[in-house]
Amino acid sequence: MRTSTDQPPSTAPCVGLAIRPWEGLILALIAGAVVWGIVQRVHPIFHMPKEFEAPSIGMPPEVYLANRRAQERLDRRHAMLYVGSLGLLVSAALGFREGTRRGTILPSLAAAPLGALGGLVGGYLGSRVHEYTIEHIGQPELLHTVLAQGAIFLPLGLAAGLGVGLAAPLRAATSKAAGAGLLAGIAAALAYPVAVSLLLPKASTDSLLPIDGPSRLLWLGLGAGLLGLLIPIAGRSRVEKLPTHS
Repeated sequence: MRTSTDQPPSTAPCVGLAIRPWEGLILALIAGAVVWGIVQRVHPIFHMPKEFEAPSIGMPPEVYLANRRAQERLDRRHAMLYVGSLGLLVSAALGFREGTRRGTILPSLAAAPLGALGGLVGGYLGSRVHEYTIEHIGQPELLHTVLAQGAIFLPLGLAAGLGVGLAAPLRAATSKAAGAGLLAGIAAALAYPVAVSLLLPKASTDSLLPIDGPSRLLWLGLGAGLLGLLIPIAGRSRVEKLPTHS
């Protein structure tokens, strides 16, 4: 005989993430679209200092090197800012929804800053990988693009998954959410160059960050969408109480 305190499996409390995968996907895509709209309007934010400006033809080696280093710093700052913004908004959206489904947003307050930090780290690491490729290898090939994108999305995914997963009462769900963030980062790094070649064959993947609107939208949409979908899927878990008999 079931006691009055027992709950049937269908109503067992959620000890993993409460956010549904379709909610996470929609919210993350909206966050990615917001970042895309802002970038389209304001890019570039950082500009070449006048002391490093130089013509592209006939530059002495030292002038060319100084110009290139300055351009790398600009690209790195843009990458950190834009990827950090993506991490901030995606994690904030997922964390806020997780909090509202639980009736309190306090456990989810860490999601936004952690996501932003992961994006900043990813933007920096991705820039460094790309700079190394250009300096030591030259024209990036598919493998180099995947490595640079992986350096971006792996820290972002880990931080976003961890931040959202901290709201789950069960620590195993937090670990699963963080692992799902890493998986989403790997998937985004692998899918982006393939998706560009299939959907936007005229677009270039030589730059770390896409330079035209459609490829930039695809890049942000893939990264955000995979995070929003995979983190809730992995983090969902329910504890079912076994019926007791008197």
